[in-house]
Amino acid sequence: MERIIVVSCEEIKSIVASAVNQALENFSQRYNAGECQKSDDDLLTTVEVCLLLKISKVTLHSYIKKGLIPRKRIGRRNLFSKSEILSIVNKNKSDKAFLPGTKKSGGVG
Repeated sequence: MERIIVVSCEEIKSIVASAVNQALENFSQRYNAGECQKSDDDLLTTVEVCLLLKISKVTLHSYIKKGLIPRKRIGRRNLFSKSEILSIVNKNKSDKAFLPGTKKSGGVG
């Protein structure tokens, strides 16, 4: 048999406020303990990658089509693994082989 419980608006507000406060407190404790800090595997947007690599959106899309930069598709959005992008940047710096279209340090281009 089902039971019907009658609760006033004030009681509902109190229950919801208590649950939200508890969730915020739990999050605050985890955040302060370092569990919620950003990592190198965060996802970057197209604009963030363009700014990081100092390239245009058109150039970025060209790199994606050529397979030079891996992406993740979520719906219609392109998202990029920060660790993969940083790895590409570091590899290009160490090899002195820049991605085509990026600014070369100390020279023209």
